[in-house]
Amino acid sequence: FFAALAVFPAGLENYLIILGPLLVGLVLVLLPFVAGKGERSWRRRPWAVASVILIVLMIGSLWRAGERAPWSPHFDLPPVQQNVTTSQSALAQQGALLFRQEGCQFCHTFQGVGGVRGPNLTNIAERISPEVMTTSILAGRNNMPSYAHTLTPDQVRALVAFLQSTTAAQSGASDTTGQ
Repeated sequence: FFAALAVFPAGLENYLIILGPLLVGLVLVLLPFVAGKGERSWRRRPWAVASVILIVLMIGSLWRAGERAPWSPHFDLPPVQQNVTTSQSALAQQGALLFRQEGCQFCHTFQGVGGVRGPNLTNIAERISPEVMTTSILAGRNNMPSYAHTLTPDQVRALVAFLQSTTAAQSGASDTTGQ
């Protein structure tokens, strides 16, 4: 069986993983309706029908709860606001792009937009040093996965520069408006 999986192209693997069990389950659910004569009739097996209905309702309600849960990542978010990235260095602008591309915004709130699974990163540079940011990105922290094998050192520097520059830009903007 596993040798057959190795033959599939990489793009079809996800479809096989999802559609394979789905098709088998569908065949098992429809089997009594197709070959439902005598004792195999779905009318003679009310507990089986009730179990299938209950399972479908449970999966649907848990799916819906997962979509609405605050700890679920939010995948339909806009990119980082343009006014944040225009006044930054080229490295920080690259970090802003990586922030979106690597999915940081799906779990972390940034300037009021994003997920709530991770901490708010709007003013993160005021709370922790660049070294701690780098360590958190590379080694992970609490529920955050490690990105040591995913990101290059240049990408990590760009993300840290982005997070550092947003706090500096905000404090600079607030200093000019406060005078």
